[in-house]
Amino acid sequence: MHFDEAGIKAERARRKIRSAQVNGRQRALASALRSYVRNRAVAYEAAYRELGPHAELDIIVTAVSRLNLFAPDTSPIFFWRVQKRRGGCRVVHRLTLHGRMRQIILKDAIECSFQPNEHLFLIKTRGRDREARLILDALRSGYRFGVRADIRDAFQNANALSALRNTPLPKSVIRNNLVYDGRQFIHDWRKEAGAGYAHRQTYYNIPSGGSAGLIQGAATSSVIFAVLLNDMPEAFSMDIRLFVYGDDILVLARNEDERAAARAILERYILTHPAGSFRMVVQDVDARRGFDLIGYGFRPSIMAEQIEIVPDTRQILATQDRLRLLVEMNIHRGWDPKKGGTVALRNTKRGWPAVSDLEDFHEDMLLWMDVEGEAYRKALVKGLRDAN
Repeated sequence: MHFDEAGIKAERARRKIRSAQVNGRQRALASALRSYVRNRAVAYEAAYRELGPHAELDIIVTAVSRLNLFAPDTSPIFFWRVQKRRGGCRVVHRLTLHGRMRQIILKDAIECSFQPNEHLFLIKTRGRDREARLILDALRSGYRFGVRADIRDAFQNANALSALRNTPLPKSVIRNNLVYDGRQFIHDWRKEAGAGYAHRQTYYNIPSGGSAGLIQGAATSSVIFAVLLNDMPEAFSMDIRLFVYGDDILVLARNEDERAAARAILERYILTHPAGSFRMVVQDVDARRGFDLIGYGFRPSIMAEQIEIVPDTRQILATQDRLRLLVEMNIHRGWDPKKGGTVALRNTKRGWPAVSDLEDFHEDMLLWMDVEGEAYRKALVKGLRDAN
């Protein structure tokens, strides 16, 4: 089966799941899900998505022939640690080809079989840019007092069985693919080369709930975690705006008293969640002082007297570092920083499409680059004079 044919047949199977979900026909939904995970066209599409649309057909056939979601996944899971910006480390995982194919199939099945509430992002077509624009709308509508929460070790402490207890996916498929108790975890030391880790753990930490939770890097993890938090708005019987992007949560209220009440409700909801023993770091935010979230900054504009979206502080500093490196590498060739910087900044349009005025930001960066280039040029001249 070729790429186009597999994609058409797989999409047809997904439409059956969506139709049963929208119409509330639970028996039809269960039947569609069971057929979906058995569908060979779906398996072919998953193989093409992993190996590329132009992969050799015999390799695709071999990969599909060994795939059975009703049988336990015995392939190893490789893991390594990466440094976090604010200290500590994050465990990242890499699955084998068949493990990734299983994850792709189940991710699509779960997404098609549940309807996410409006507060959820990082799912389906709801990315961080859409969330940033909706946060801006809420801030401009008077919801200027917020609570930002970051759930620590969210994925590995979440229980997949609890999250999917009401999902009509076959229970054997859930157990064999999404519960990682007893799986072989292999520490990939090479990925940690130069990271400075002295402690060598031999096995990934499994919480004491009988489940290894969700693994960082698996395609299903973000959608399962979204299922876990889908009922969060029901906990708030007050006028707030709620935004959830993975394990980052933002609650916006109209005044400080409502923010305090919302914070108490949020802490109680997370700490008593039946799907895991979660802990989180909570911080009050205020539109008057501005705050960063999901790669964007929300700042009061002095000129326009309203809130605007800008790149967050870390992104601005990273951009300045890249531009400074360009200046230092090219200034001795008679390179014009402002002209060359225009080309370098062109790629940032794809990274920050939600920024309120991207052209103004580019102008500010180019002006900064011109000043930086002039300062570096003077330093070079002075260095040459001193050397002579």
